[in-house]
Amino acid sequence: MNESANAVELHGVVKKFGDVIAVNSIDLVIADGEFFSLLGPSGCGKTTILRMIAGFEFPTAGHLAVDGQKMGLTPPDQRPVNTVFQNYALFPHMTVLENVMFGLLMKKVPKDEARETAKKVLDQVRLGALGERKSSQLSGGQQQRVALARALVNKPKVLLLDEPLGALDLKLRQEMQSELKSLHTEVGITFVYVTHDQEEALTMSDRIGVMSEGNLLQVDTPDRIYEHPTKRFVADFIGEINMLAATVADDGTVQLGSEQIKLDGPSPEMGQSFTLAIRPESIDLTGPDQGVELGLNQISGTVTHRTYFGDAYSYDVETGGGVLSVRCDNRPDHQRFNEGDAVKVSWRPDSSSVLKD
Repeated sequence: MNESANAVELHGVVKKFGDVIAVNSIDLVIADGEFFSLLGPSGCGKTTILRMIAGFEFPTAGHLAVDGQKMGLTPPDQRPVNTVFQNYALFPHMTVLENVMFGLLMKKVPKDEARETAKKVLDQVRLGALGERKSSQLSGGQQQRVALARALVNKPKVLLLDEPLGALDLKLRQEMQSELKSLHTEVGITFVYVTHDQEEALTMSDRIGVMSEGNLLQVDTPDRIYEHPTKRFVADFIGEINMLAATVADDGTVQLGSEQIKLDGPSPEMGQSFTLAIRPESIDLTGPDQGVELGLNQISGTVTHRTYFGDAYSYDVETGGGVLSVRCDNRPDHQRFNEGDAVKVSWRPDSSSVLKD
């Protein structure tokens, strides 16, 4: 093991299947001990990257390293990684403990040592009391934990997880998200997690890489990915967002339709058009005669639609720059508006993002 190495590195990695480019010249570094998620729709290339790290596929071009060592054509069983799949692939005729011991016994670990090691890992995933049950007698969530234990028992440098919660119902999936994050903290190894579920990626990850059509579009922390997307696809794929056409006038002012606004940071070049992205919850609504805090962007509008969600109201507001979706908490101290009301829409310049493509 190389203590100073990154867990995973991809340099110029390309993967083609015939004429189809599944992964397009990816550069990516995943730090040791990180919980890193590859997020994107089906067919975007995220699982192909995982399979290349695992050794089930090999790059067409570029190179890939695990723990500082170039993998080349190293077969899966000789890589310091283990994979957990959506279909848990447990042996139904074996007990839980036997399933977890299996990998150790294949490596010629003495049976007594393998048993004790497997018991410790089962305790980590909260299944210590179920070791003698057959895997076929377990619930979906319990089977998922057995699959995790079986992957962890070999003490891999990197644990690869390919949509592991996809077969679970919503409530159990949310519970397992919390358990996976806690388990990652406890075992301290690198997790590389593939998912198309934005909530999974946002709630569990240290960093996220968002993919589309074989390209890695943005890599950042969950809050930066959500609050400050850099690409139109990233902004649109994760959560609800307003995207409005804006321009920089010849005098350097930023125009949102007929309204003038401020940006956080440098503006695009004069005369350039771009897209302004703002999350609905980053926008405030006030009455037309109420004062607005200095430094905020402020434009006038009219409420055209209101939707009640219990804990919040969602408003569609027609403005000189287009229709804005605004989400306001349903609290007693928050003013409520009706369809047809004139309002002021305001937001902090640093809560919006400039999208150029």
